[in-house]
Amino acid sequence: MAKSLRASSTIKAKAFRKNNLEYQKYADSRVLRISEKLKQNYINEKVKKYLKEHEGLETVDEDIMAQFAAEAEKLIGSKSQPRVDGNGAQDIDSMDTDGATDGDKSAAKSISTSGWRDARHLNYRKAKKMKKSKKRGSFTKF
Repeated sequence: MAKSLRASSTIKAKAFRKNNLEYQKYADSRVLRISEKLKQNYINEKVKKYLKEHEGLETVDEDIMAQFAAEAEKLIGSKSQPRVDGNGAQDIDSMDTDGATDGDKSAAKSISTSGWRDARHLNYRKAKKMKKSKKRGSFTKF
């Protein structure tokens, strides 16, 4: 949505979020609250499942609770505390790369973005070009 009147409020909000450090404090605290809630929900689900499997038990040992908490921290904890430097920008080292290291990136298959897309106007143009090429008998790339 470029610089249209409809997009102006969205653009202003994005600019505000990028430049305002007060907002960043609240956004970070919100992320922490949500991640803590996710961890607690994960632990509660694990406890319910554990109690259902072991029907004779009414409570769960502290060792098992600690194990569930460690699992929750492992799953959710990496994203719960964003490291922010003094300027309010996130450290590049802390950003996730979907588990890929530098060696894996070069070996990973790159996604090709060339070729026809699925937009209707491009499909129309492609069909039109194919008709022309069939009539004339010459090869046209696009």
